[in-house]
Amino acid sequence: MHRTQYRNITAFSGNFAGRLDWALSGGWYAAGGVNLHLIKASRGAFTADTTKTMVSVPGVNLGWGYRFHLSGELAGRVEINYTMFKQNGDLSQATNTVGLMVGAALPLN
Repeated sequence: MHRTQYRNITAFSGNFAGRLDWALSGGWYAAGGVNLHLIKASRGAFTADTTKTMVSVPGVNLGWGYRFHLSGELAGRVEINYTMFKQNGDLSQATNTVGLMVGAALPLN
């Protein structure tokens, strides 16, 4: 979530996502899900319709990764993911993002 103020425009942007991970063989996994990007801004911020104050853009996300053991209960993960938002009349362009995640995890007991 982001909130931005610039001159006389205030904007809030929130990306809400859910996804499922599917374990494959070994430590490999694939993932897929949906996104909903909500943008609320001061009147006049959207050029296509200056009376709108909020737009929503649906999207999808995909991921491919590998989980592995590091030490004791510590596990590691490497993932590449791709998020796609289609073109929207209010925002005028499609948005696609590639991400690379490297992380470590411990189980909660």
